Amino acid sequence: MYVRVFYVKMLYHALLPLVTAISANQNWPIRRMSNVTGDIMLGALFPIHERDNKYECGRLQDEGIHQLEALLFTIKKINADPSILPGIQLGILALDSCDSATYALEQSLDFIKGFIARNNAHHERQFRCSDGTVPTFREGSFDRVVGVIGGQSSSVSIQLANLLRLFRVPQVSYQSTSPTLSNKEKYEYFFRTVPSDVNQAKAIVEILKAFHWTYVSVVYSDTDYGNKGYEKLQELAPKEICFSNPQSINVDHFTDTDYDTVIQNLMHKTNARDESEKTFRFLPSGDAPPRYSIINFQKKSDSNEYVWRPVGTYAREY
Repeated sequence: MYVRVFYVKMLYHALLPLVTAISANQNWPIRRMSNVTGDIMLGALFPIHERDNKYECGRLQDEGIHQLEALLFTIKKINADPSILPGIQLGILALDSCDSATYALEQSLDFIKGFIARNNAHHERQFRCSDGTVPTFREGSFDRVVGVIGGQSSSVSIQLANLLRLFRVPQVSYQSTSPTLSNKEKYEYFFRTVPSDVNQAKAIVEILKAFHWTYVSVVYSDTDYGNKGYEKLQELAPKEICFSNPQSINVDHFTDTDYDTVIQNLMHKTNARDESEKTFRFLPSGDAPPRYSIINFQKKSDSNEYVWRPVGTYAREY
């Protein structure tokens, strides 16, 4: 027990300068959260807003709102059924990740502050308030968080998992599919309700083989999800399938002009090929570009020879 108390003290002193520096030096947006009071609290992260730039959130996005509403509905149904958790009410503290790993990491520090306050089991003198009372964080709501739901993207979940494992807090993601998160030695407290992208890569390769598509251009996000997905495709594909002209996208900083440049590069590469090999297959792996980019690509190609095959979350939109 003494070793654990000492560990918490050391971690507190290590994190305090980091938290202070972030709060003082960065112009973060006003923090908003959805709070349902309960005996046992669950933390959650949802992309209520789109990513915009490093320190700001973008527009509201429907998907994140739907996910939050689904969780609130589930919590309400559980609390209304006494046969599930007799005498116990579940609560929720849901924060906005803004679909950004950087912003989500800053938001999740609230959970860390709560864990530090809760782990002060012996109420050491140096951790007491000036009036002698035991400190709490935000009226104690974060102190009662026993697990965290989220994030949506793998990059957010990885950042969150690296913090939560220090306090042995379980984490359940509803959409993160990166194979990296399957490493139980590193992410022993991480769980998810969706399969790894290894299965997705296998399915993509089978589709390519079934249609005899041997020349594939790949556009993927420069994230753990996109990079690992592309690596797995290369690993599983037979040698007769050529992944040519891969295009990596930094989703945090890409502009509309950058997307147009990617499309031009793909078209130039294809048109430069021998006429007998002009058939071209376009396969984005990772976070797909916006819908308008697909439309523009189809218009600019002026041909039916190009097949766009989105995968992942965005595949449902096309």
